[in-house]
Order: sequence, then structure tokens, then C-alpha cells
Amino acid sequence: HFFYWLAGHLWDQGEEDRSQQAQWLGDAITEERQAKAGPMNLLWRRDEIEPHPPEEKPVHKFFPLIHTAALRTGWNRKDSLFVFKGGSADSPHRHLDLASVSLAIGEDRLLADPGKGEYSFRYWTNITPSISTLWHNTLVVDGSNQQDPYTFFGDENRRQEVPSACRVEEFLQTDFAVLLSSDATSAYSDQLRRFRRHVFWLCEKEASSPSLIVLMDDIKAKDMSIKRDFALHYHTPCDVEILDQRGTALIRGKETELQLQVLASSDCFLEASEPTQIGGACLRRLTVHAYWILRHPDLEETSKVQFVTLLIPFVPGEDRANISTHKEPDLVAAQVKRRDKISTLLFPRLWTGRKFKAFGITTDAQACLVCQDRQGLKAFLLLKGREVVVDGKKVFSSRQQQNYCWVKKEGI
Repeated sequence: HFFYWLAGHLWDQGEEDRSQQAQWLGDAITEERQAKAGPMNLLWRRDEIEPHPPEEKPVHKFFPLIHTAALRTGWNRKDSLFVFKGGSADSPHRHLDLASVSLAIGEDRLLADPGKGEYSFRYWTNITPSISTLWHNTLVVDGSNQQDPYTFFGDENRRQEVPSACRVEEFLQTDFAVLLSSDATSAYSDQLRRFRRHVFWLCEKEASSPSLIVLMDDIKAKDMSIKRDFALHYHTPCDVEILDQRGTALIRGKETELQLQVLASSDCFLEASEPTQIGGACLRRLTVHAYWILRHPDLEETSKVQFVTLLIPFVPGEDRANISTHKEPDLVAAQVKRRDKISTLLFPRLWTGRKFKAFGITTDAQACLVCQDRQGLKAFLLLKGREVVVDGKKVFSSRQQQNYCWVKKEGI
């Protein structure tokens, strides 16, 4: 019904084309969900507005005003949608979910936001669960929430000097690859000096799901004299199988499974738990809470931390990807082998512009992802880099140190 209201609002403003597109989207959602004509739909839908689909449906879209990106493989029922949530928490209606992600493939919500709770008196009088960082797929530091701009909900007179926000600083795209770079430091301004989350997204030609999604978290604590606890949270309504306590899990949807591997610059371990009881009552739909927790006795090891999350969807019955990892004091690297494709990631811990090497890939970038098959190079993504060398052969060189997203013309 929101889109029906929006269609009417745009119609009254004289924006006929956009109004008809909003009307079409409302009809499409109602039909997709096989929804009956509820009272809100009947209230807001106006028959004089003729629905028209947009002329072009982009597979990827960055919304600069709210620093949020949506990455699709297509618009069919079995296609996928990956969302990166940025923006600002400086609003009376807010969720402390900055730099969080979600992933849906077909009808499977593999990585999910908590969604709306059960409507009850307690739901309407207790806002904590719905805005808690613990309920979203992002970084949690010391078990606490991201910075709340207001001391009390809706208190517009008690603001922080630095808004709690996540800014998408770079968004590069092709039909088959996306590079996204963000800075969410201000969302943890009392704990962290730096929190940057980067996303690499790859999809093969005519595929309904991405072949690989990489999340890279670059973290630096504010006070090195305090030992911090860092945890990555991933929530799903699907079943979860723990394959390896060191960071490997399998999320089992009905039509798609998700292989999830977390690497860290220091040792981490994996826990999975049942829904958390908050305030004596579980206000959310039953979900599994998976935690990747990094704790280390050495203060130095918890003052500068990196996480790498590999998300690899596949069809049940298909062989899982073969993942090899490589760690050095200043480097986290991984190689993913799946069918005839090999994807190699290098993520230096202390990036200074010098070159790093692993799995036959050499680069000076802050982060580098190279995709190959038997015929050679298919794609590469560089974060603040100038050069890529594959098996001793220089495949890319530039005078400018910046972000690059390159895919072979025929796709991956």
C-alpha cells in the first residue's frame, strides 16, 4: 500500500510518469505476494492511475541520498537481490543497522534483517530490539549498539556533534561485477578510530545468483589500552549448519544454499545460537543468530583487525566451492575454486602501497579480487591500486592509484 500512496502523491504533484510506475510497482508486489485486497490497499489505490512499468529495469542501483545500494541478477522470480544499507541514524525513526547487508535468492531470505515484530502492546512500547545493532548483519563491538544520535528516542534537542552515519564513497559497476567502498566510522565513534566496509560482487553471465560476494572490514580501535571484542553477526530464518568452528557455516534455504566463510587477521571462532530473549519476550520472528567472534589476549591484535566474509551461493546437490586460505602478519588472502572459475582475494592488513603476493597474484592495492578460468583473466576489482600481476605476467598497470572494476567484454 505504500506504493499506492506514493502513486497518488506523485499524481497530485503532476508527475504522471513516476506516479504510473509507482502504481505498477504496487500492483506487482500485490500480485507477487498473492495478496488479497486489504483495507490499506483499498484505501490508497486510485483507479484513475493507469499502471505502467519502467522502460528499463536496472540490475544495480545506488541511491546516493541514503547511501544504499541494491545489486540484482535480474527481475525474475528466481533472481537474487543483495542490499547494502548505509545512510544516517540522525532521525527520530531509525535503526542502528549501518553498513549492514541482506541477501535474498528466489524465495530464500538467506541473510535477513529482523523484519517487523509481532504486533503487541510490548512491541509498540519497547523500541530496543528493532533498532539494536545485534539484530542486523553488521559489526558489533563489545556487544553494544552503534552510536545513537539521541539520548532518548525522539529527543531532537540532544544530538551528537558527529552524526552516526555510513557513507558509500565509491560505487563502480558493470553487469557482472560491482565494487562498493564505505566508511561507517562515525557509527562507532566512541570505540573505533576506523571502520570501513568494502564489497566485491561477481556474477556469471545469465546466472540467477551471484557467484561470489566478498565483504571486507577494516577496523582500528580508538584506545589501544582497552581490549575490544569484535563480532560479525549474520541472521537468517533458514537452517544453519556449522561446518568449522574456525569460521565456516552453511545456510540451507529451500532452493539455494549459502556457503559462508569468515577469515580474520587474528584467530576467531564461530558460535550459533537460538533467538535471543530480549526483555523477557522474543519480539522477532524465529531466526538463527550466527556470530563470528574475535577475541585475543594481545591488545595489539585487537587494536587493528580485519574480517573477510566470503558468500558463495549454490544449488542443493551441487558441490560446494573449494576455499584455500593464506595468512601472513600483514595479509589475509583466499582462493575460491568453483567449477572452472578461480577467484583470488588479497586484503593486506597494513596497507602502505607496497606489493603483496599470494596464490600467484601480486598487487599493490588495498584489496584485490581476480577471477580467472582456463582461457585466462575474466575480471579484476582493485581498491586503491595501480597494478595486477598474474603468474608473473602484468595484466594491468596504471599511473593513478584508485578503484577499478574491469570485466571481460563477454562477461564472466
